[in-house]
Amino acid sequence: MEGERKSTNCGFSLIELIVAVLITAIVVTAAIMSFRSVENARTERAATVSASILKRARQKALSMDSDTTLYAEFKMESGTYYGTVYFGTSELAREKIGSDRLTLKFCNHNGTGSSATISESCTVRVYFKKSTGGIDHIDSIGGGAIHTLSMVDKLEVTGSGDGGNVILGKITGRCYIEG
Repeated sequence: MEGERKSTNCGFSLIELIVAVLITAIVVTAAIMSFRSVENARTERAATVSASILKRARQKALSMDSDTTLYAEFKMESGTYYGTVYFGTSELAREKIGSDRLTLKFCNHNGTGSSATISESCTVRVYFKKSTGGIDHIDSIGGGAIHTLSMVDKLEVTGSGDGGNVILGKITGRCYIEG
C-alpha cells in the first residue's frame, strides 16, 4: 500500500472553467442585447408620440381661420414626459410620451444649434404658422427665463436610446421619424 498514490480531486479542470466562462459570457450578452432592445423600443415609442403631437399641432394651425397662437408643448411632470397641443390657453390634446429622457435639439441650416433636455424646470414650446404650417419660433422655458429661437431650420426630438429621432422641418412643419 505504500506505492499507491491517492487521487484527490480538488477544484475544476481548465476545460470546466472555460465552459463556465463561455456560458456566463453568452448569458450576459443576451441580457445586454435584451435591455438595449427594450430601451430602443421605448425611444421609438417616444419618437412616434412626439411626431403625433407635432403633426396634430401643424394640422390644427393649418385649419385655423386666423393667425392665432397655436403650439406644441413638451414638458415633464412627476417624472413623466407629456406632449400637449394648445390653442391660446386651451388644451386641445395631451399625450403621455414616456419616462425616458427627452431632448430637443434645434438646428440651423448648417447643422449647428443648441439643445434642451426637458425636465421639471425646462419646458419647450414649438409655435406654428397658420399660413404655411411651418415653425414660427421655439421657446425654451427654464429657470424663470424664456429663450426664443426663431432661426431654427429643423428640430430633432431624441430619447435615451437609439430607436428613432423625430425630425421637424421649419419651412413645411412636416415631421418624420429617422431611425
